[in-house]
Amino acid sequence: MTSTAFAAELDSKNFEQAIVNVKSIVSISDDYKNFSHSSREISNGNNSVTVWDLEWETDDEKGGYISAKVDSYGNLCDYNNYNNKTDTSGLAKVSKEKAESTAKEFLGKAMPEFSKDMKLVNSNIYSDEYYFVYQQYVNDIPVNFIKVNVGVNKFTGEISSYSGLKPGTKKLDYPQVDNVIGIENAEKIYIDKIQNDLCYYSTYDYKEKKNNTVALYSFDSNKAVDAKSGEIVSLDNYRFNEYLDKNSGSNSVTEADSAGLSEVEKDEVNKVSGLISKEKAQEIINENSDLLSSMKIEDIVLRKTYRGDSYLWQLSFDGGNAEINASTGEIIGFYIYKPSESKENKVTKEEAKNKAEALLNRLAKDKFKQTKLIDDYDTSESSEYNFNYIREIDGKGYMSNVLSVSVDKNTGNIISYSNTWDNNISLPDISQAISKTDAFNKYNQPENFGLQYVLNENNTVGLVYNFSGEDMVYYIDSISGKKIDRWGNEYKSNKVPEYSDIQGHWCEKTVKELLDSGYYIPGDKFNPDTNISQINFFRYMLSLNASDYSDDELYNILIDRGIIKEEEKNTLGAVTNKDAAKFITRYLGYEKLATNSKIFNNQFKDSIDDEYLGYANICYGLDIIKGDSKGNFNGDKNMTNAEAAVYIYNLVSQNNKVYL
Repeated sequence: MTSTAFAAELDSKNFEQAIVNVKSIVSISDDYKNFSHSSREISNGNNSVTVWDLEWETDDEKGGYISAKVDSYGNLCDYNNYNNKTDTSGLAKVSKEKAESTAKEFLGKAMPEFSKDMKLVNSNIYSDEYYFVYQQYVNDIPVNFIKVNVGVNKFTGEISSYSGLKPGTKKLDYPQVDNVIGIENAEKIYIDKIQNDLCYYSTYDYKEKKNNTVALYSFDSNKAVDAKSGEIVSLDNYRFNEYLDKNSGSNSVTEADSAGLSEVEKDEVNKVSGLISKEKAQEIINENSDLLSSMKIEDIVLRKTYRGDSYLWQLSFDGGNAEINASTGEIIGFYIYKPSESKENKVTKEEAKNKAEALLNRLAKDKFKQTKLIDDYDTSESSEYNFNYIREIDGKGYMSNVLSVSVDKNTGNIISYSNTWDNNISLPDISQAISKTDAFNKYNQPENFGLQYVLNENNTVGLVYNFSGEDMVYYIDSISGKKIDRWGNEYKSNKVPEYSDIQGHWCEKTVKELLDSGYYIPGDKFNPDTNISQINFFRYMLSLNASDYSDDELYNILIDRGIIKEEEKNTLGAVTNKDAAKFITRYLGYEKLATNSKIFNNQFKDSIDDEYLGYANICYGLDIIKGDSKGNFNGDKNMTNAEAAVYIYNLVSQNNKVYL
């Protein structure tokens, strides 16, 4: 047998084994007749591993789809199961406890080598799925590089998704927990050498059309304290763009927006004094990027920035794109889609840095003088050097303003440039700012700074002190000490609560079933006998997506949808039974019918004002509001959280999911 034939036979056997591995973990019925596959080699440290991508589909358009990724070690790395025929109406058919048991059993099959060491570290509830996060623990210490997500369908009880295991993962040797420095010492080292000093960040207020600057403490997720030496070590989970405020500065370079101005509008805008022509924009790019100048231009679009205060020329090439300020001619950024495929590092980091700084001196000299280079976090696997220069004001970083350059390690070509910069900024008063230590203690609530195992670049395991936890993407406000999200708002976790005050209450079963379906009032306590506020009523009823919006945004949507009128808005006010009936009826789209009171017979024992007769009796007919034990509607009575739970439970049971 020739070597080529042998390789083909071996590949065939590996392919067959990949299919067998998947079908030994999950059940795939004969209805899934359409099968396709592909394979690829990926780098895993000093080794490579084969990954098989397998897909099964049913014949009918509204049928099912299953995909799985399995590596040559037999690890199931990714799995998705979607069936459009599944009835997802009403409340969950499977309890969270049952779903968790299913997820744990699945892990025993999907990752048998690791499953006994996996602990549940987080869970949440989404529209159709329970979501569980498991992490490996060794010596009762979390392993930060082995963490998986398991989704269980709330209506079928089947595994609907699984992800997180890196291809090529295998058992490794873990350092013993001896001769480690104390946690108090580790905290001091972290505060002194890792935790970022007080820095500025910008957020944009679209309503007021102005830029706001806040002073925050941030925490570097890419560094940790070696538990034995006390030295600072770098990790490989850094993503620079996550470190920046998404609303700051100019737009980053993206593909040209096909919904730009019409030709007539472009001609009119070009008449505005000071705007450069598209020919001039292309000339500027050609003079400053040899790679883009050699490419075919595909499209040029003139459009406003997302803030609406200036215009940009967006140029799309067959291998990259660029943006230019149409008033000043300043290059805002460019990006090359196709860098060198070679992994060879022919260019040193210092040579690349010199190229980057030469470009910055040419394109943004005055801005460059106001910046400081921060850690670039390049890894040996990266094909490019990344240099990020943060703006400094009075010795403090202005983290939302950055000049970034990427240089190809093989060719030395500059493959990307980004210029994000705010003008006319106003700095906040920081004379009463809390200390770095106080900020650390605020960030460490609940206490989640401690030992963890991490993966070094050479695929060995290290023992470090660091923060652990699923919910750590926030900053600390330097004045209030509150947790702040990356958009400058007070941080709110979307995790479904576990109420501590409903056990034994008559509403317990109803509230728990709503929780299992993703409906809840935020907070550790449900306060069943407290009157529900108007905003909490809407947030409870619309839990599946209301958490995406601020109070003002939510009310704007409710008013636009006709669920509430502007004059009825009373955020913290109580909600009466007649209010609830009115809001629910409007949500269901029966407002016009409800206002014709003459066609309704009152099904309740007490009298109801004509204005609310239709609302009340529509809700009665739909089994949403049935009245008290005596059959009374009690329209003027304030509704408690517990009573709201009953109404919402009935609404969801009768009318599928409740969405905005």
